[in-house]
Amino acid sequence: MGIFDFLKKKRSSESLVNINQSMAYPIPIDADTPAMEVQDKVFVTDKKFFGILGIAEEFLSNLTLVETTGHGWTEKYLDKRSGQYWLKYMVDRERGLYYNLMLLSPRPTTDEMINIAFSSPYPDEIHGVMNRLLLEEEDKNIQYREKVIDRLKTVDITTLDANEKEKIRIIIKAGRLTDTRNKKEVLGKHYTEIEEDVELFKKLGQYAEHLLQKL
Repeated sequence: MGIFDFLKKKRSSESLVNINQSMAYPIPIDADTPAMEVQDKVFVTDKKFFGILGIAEEFLSNLTLVETTGHGWTEKYLDKRSGQYWLKYMVDRERGLYYNLMLLSPRPTTDEMINIAFSSPYPDEIHGVMNRLLLEEEDKNIQYREKVIDRLKTVDITTLDANEKEKIRIIIKAGRLTDTRNKKEVLGKHYTEIEEDVELFKKLGQYAEHLLQKL
């Protein structure tokens, strides 16, 4: 099955009701997906990220705060119903108005996050994954761009429908893949190695921009 073939299946679904009008995407819920009731709204339990504030707020309202770090910019929560821990973290660090949620039980690896970005049927989860990859690149220099671009190169965009193309746009835009600046460390490297890194990120960014224009 191709990367987005699952999206072509006919699904019995419904949209969340009473969702904040500022949210960008309705979240479909499969009839076969395990779910839980949260303040008269249904939330899927198979998600590992919540990337749109309105959905994250409702899910967070039923979790219990257990730890605060970074002067409140990062918080750890417990879902007593499942025993799972979640991390709440700010994604706009200038104002601190918007946050995402990430599952910590277990904490997803970089490769697992990339797999989620290409397999999740939930646009807000794709937003959350790409936001997290970007933050971990900035904070820990964990590289993800080359791996994501390699995955994008396997996608035949001529076979994608409108929803599938929108998910590709989210991956590119939320992950800021069109940025051509070198993201790797330069200290301790020979200038030829730095030049190779600069050229690599230039090519990655140009490919993402070209793909974005074709969608």
